[in-house]
Amino acid sequence: MDHRTRFFLGGWLAFSIASGAILFLKKDPAFRRRFHPWFSLLSGVLFLGVMVSMGWPLRDLVVMIPAVALIWLLSVRSTRFCPSCGSIVGGRPFSRPNYCQDCGSRLE
Repeated sequence: MDHRTRFFLGGWLAFSIASGAILFLKKDPAFRRRFHPWFSLLSGVLFLGVMVSMGWPLRDLVVMIPAVALIWLLSVRSTRFCPSCGSIVGGRPFSRPNYCQDCGSRLE
């Protein structure tokens, strides 16, 4: 494994740990709504960076870039945040939950 791959893998791991810690410690729903799309986008970009650093061929990246974009879009559209307790309420990729699984309050 070369130094670029280690750099991207280390960055991806550090980013994932930091993001998880932020979401665990910061329960504010408004913050989580602002933070989640950027977290997901940067996570996808770092994932593509790992693939590029590992030397994936361009033809594979042409397929992976739209796939990562679709996963990002589905994640942003299906994840909701409870206005009462701040819990992350994830839905299925093509549906959105209506109630919080932790406190039972109706989602916006």
